[in-house]
Amino acid sequence: MRKFLLAAAVFALVAAMCIPISVFADDSDAWDVEEKEGGVSWESDTLTKDEYLKLYPADTLDFVASGVLDVLFDDGGVFDITEVVLSEAEISMSTGESVTSDKAVMVNSNSETYRLTFKANCPVSGEDLFKNAQYLKDLIRYLSPDNETRSDGVFEFDVECKEVTVGIFTQEYTKNSAGNYVVTYVEEKEKDYKSVTGDVKYTYEEAGETVEKEFSIDYVTDSAFTVSTEY
Repeated sequence: MRKFLLAAAVFALVAAMCIPISVFADDSDAWDVEEKEGGVSWESDTLTKDEYLKLYPADTLDFVASGVLDVLFDDGGVFDITEVVLSEAEISMSTGESVTSDKAVMVNSNSETYRLTFKANCPVSGEDLFKNAQYLKDLIRYLSPDNETRSDGVFEFDVECKEVTVGIFTQEYTKNSAGNYVVTYVEEKEKDYKSVTGDVKYTYEEAGETVEKEFSIDYVTDSAFTVSTEY
């Protein structure tokens, strides 16, 4: 079976943005700070499809499958997705907050892993098939040199998908000469990770015969950004 590395750990960082501006507050906006911290986290065992469907609506799996198509295809939305089968899933979530006399920090994270199979077919021939991307050039050459959809072509996926998002929001503040708290600094950090690994079979008809081509996916994208504003 041929194997193609579709993307290898792409990491992007947006530099912090600092904008000095003035902040005013009158006595009617006065408030006080209660120092505290707390949080909650939850992690599932390995879930079966029936257990998963107690947490999420059934069409969530179609959404997950469409995210797999977006890794490969120019427009995954033109494909019909059928026979989605979830073999297992793992989910974790957490949220927390810390408040001190001069800073508040809020953290949220979410991680989801799915192992599923499904079929995808574009009912229209002649549309653009794969993305016009460097990391797909060898796959295009092997699978479809004209890079066009075929109405008789069916992709069968057997993959594991993982998505992780982490967000950290920080707000710093101080008391002004009137005794009111004013915000002096805001920072937002976000990290997004996505991976898709597994096997795919592409079947279509040519000259009265069935053609089967197989390949595997090993796709990772990892990005982060930080935006800050100083008042």
